[in-house]
Amino acid sequence: MPNLDTKVAEIRGIGEKKAGFLAKLGLFTLRDVLRFFPRDYEDRREIKRLCDVLPGESACVEGGLITAPTLSRIRRGLDITKCRISDGTAVCDVTFFNQSWIKNRLKTGENYVFYGKFGDGDLLRRELTNPAFEPEGTNRTTGRILPVYRLTAGIGRAAMTSVVEAALAAADGDFPEPIPEPIRERFGLLDAATAYRNIHFPVDDELLAAARRRFVFEELFILSLGLRGERLERAA
Repeated sequence: MPNLDTKVAEIRGIGEKKAGFLAKLGLFTLRDVLRFFPRDYEDRREIKRLCDVLPGESACVEGGLITAPTLSRIRRGLDITKCRISDGTAVCDVTFFNQSWIKNRLKTGENYVFYGKFGDGDLLRRELTNPAFEPEGTNRTTGRILPVYRLTAGIGRAAMTSVVEAALAAADGDFPEPIPEPIRERFGLLDAATAYRNIHFPVDDELLAAARRRFVFEELFILSLGLRGERLERAA
């Protein structure tokens, strides 16, 4: 069974190749990945109507595919897949660069949730380029708060997210807990397992705030213990 010192290459779902890239981020063990906190978050919970989306805004929209995806090969190393969606309030032209597999993934008449930054467009027609998408009701990359991690070459956002998910699963509730239970209860702090899960994949704003508070307290708590130990050594 994995422990906190287990090498990342030995964690199920990661392997040697990803481990090599993760080393560039200073991630060598299960403990390192668990403590690799997001640098930011994207709130993808709200589904907006297409007619309400503003140019330059990043938003989630839900729409049905009203034209079949078309694939055009512009030149060597560049292909473009285009389709059109609508939610009944407006239409949106969606463009994907160098993602030819999408032509066979999106199906006319089916509903999907898209997330991305909208281009200029006009009052009734929106523009969206290289969005994340998934079938309606999936709630893996939309309909939730998603972490944003620091990345390196060879590890994209989706890969980094899957690495952290694998680490949380491997920990299996065995998270480092330096704060004694009486102190957690006194200050109303989350336990380690809840805090780690919600610092990476928060259920809601309240649990994210509580996870952040717990880890700030933890850092100060460990620092105070270290300083107290030094004082006792000098006094001995």
